Amino acid sequence: MFLVWVVFIVGLVTIAIKTLLFFKEKRERGKILEKIPAPKEQFFFGHLYIQMGDPGKVFDRMHYFARKYYPIYRFSTPYGIIVHLMEPNDIELVLSSTKHLTKDGRYKCLEKWLGTSLLISTGPVYTRQHSSQSKHKQTQAQIKAEMWTWTTTTIRLTH
Repeated sequence: MFLVWVVFIVGLVTIAIKTLLFFKEKRERGKILEKIPAPKEQFFFGHLYIQMGDPGKVFDRMHYFARKYYPIYRFSTPYGIIVHLMEPNDIELVLSSTKHLTKDGRYKCLEKWLGTSLLISTGPVYTRQHSSQSKHKQTQAQIKAEMWTWTTTTIRLTH
């Protein structure tokens, strides 16, 4: 009986410590993210009220906030915080660094179907796949440009 109580108390202490560490990390992250401008929040629900309703109106509201808080703003939900970047240089800065490219746990369920594709991969694997795909896109763009030139030349010759 004594052993059961010891295990129970150790379990409670472990849960309490994990909970405190979780909220401490969340508070520290929140202090940094609070510096990013955002619309007015509701307690606990954050900005969910903005994303509810007719999809057309939701799109209009999101577009309004993109113009109002340009180049960066955040949305908070009970599930997490979403940061919207509108400046291409900022997006390039985030995407070019492998340090910032970690995927959320929600991507793990797709791993069975997609393997280590560009959508799921992180770090050096992502960089290698992205650069090879970029080279492929450049080659495709060159082929399309050459085809367009050839087509326009052909059309001019036939007319």
